[in-house]
Amino acid sequence: MTLVLLTLLALLAWLMPDWLNQISPPCIFSHFFDFNYCWGCGLTRATLAILDGNLEMAWHLNWLIFIVLPLIIFQYIQFFIRVFRQLSI
Repeated sequence: MTLVLLTLLALLAWLMPDWLNQISPPCIFSHFFDFNYCWGCGLTRATLAILDGNLEMAWHLNWLIFIVLPLIIFQYIQFFIRVFRQLSI
């Protein structure tokens, strides 16, 4: 069930990145410490910029997304492989 919800959320983020940015919860870190955006906000907006195809904007928002996002995709693929191996046994 969790896998289905995550896949649906990824599909929605790819199809409608502006909508996902509007429903994102407010940043508690920036609220309490009076920053405009924290590193997590930058990663979220950089991910949405990549999904929108704007790599330059993603780089300016948070360049670490180019390290973090491939690692997340790698972990997601490993999870799929593990699940399919367990199903085939």
